[in-house]
Amino acid sequence: MADLSPDPVGVITEFSTAIAALAERALTAARNGQAQAAVLAAGEMQMLLRRKREALQQALDTGRSKRIPPAQRAAVRLAARDALGPVRHVMARFAADARARQVRQNAIGAALSAATRAPTGVYGATATRGGRVGVMLTGRTVRHTADITA
Repeated sequence: MADLSPDPVGVITEFSTAIAALAERALTAARNGQAQAAVLAAGEMQMLLRRKREALQQALDTGRSKRIPPAQRAAVRLAARDALGPVRHVMARFAADARARQVRQNAIGAALSAATRAPTGVYGATATRGGRVGVMLTGRTVRHTADITA
């Protein structure tokens, strides 16, 4: 009699390959600035997980069952352990890209913030002529005070 249950190692390996391909597609879309395509790929990952949930659960149960030969249980456990490795690598690259983007945004923000604040002693235009802002106001005040008292 033929065994009609699917190969648990094949189910796990097939799922791992498909989810890694979708994760890679999401990463590529995010890197290219295609937010909609990245979200759609992430949604496909979610749908794949929902579609394969029962088959994956049965495959993992096979790895824990005492009625299955030890060699097959070990193969299932090995496949399950290595199943999300490719996805972890893609997500690590995605996180590194996000950190780099955040550092770049922080640097741009700091540069813009520094450009909007004028440090002391900056030359600027006044109502009558250009000159040192702090010195000119002080000099004008002293001149007018001297004219009044003289």
